[in-house]
Amino acid sequence: MLFLCRVVKMKAEYIPPREDVILQNEASDDVYIIVSGEVGIIDCEGEKEHVVGTLQSAYMFGEVGALCYRPQSIFTTPEAEDQCTNRSNAD
Repeated sequence: MLFLCRVVKMKAEYIPPREDVILQNEASDDVYIIVSGEVGIIDCEGEKEHVVGTLQSAYMFGEVGALCYRPQSIFTTPEAEDQCTNRSNAD
């Protein structure tokens, strides 16, 4: 029930292309649901970036870091301007 109360308080935001949303090895306070567009899931090894997947509309990301406060093993970045809903634990 607590999760549903938090979903109601989510706000929409536009994220420009190639802006890092969740950084690798950092725990995020934010959970995102993709409303439109695509988000790339990228793994970095040194200076090399490897795209390991793509999330599309209706997918959620950031929940592991926000709910478990665990650093993410990957980072996420939009492929084009995306609209996402965002809920922060800091709110």
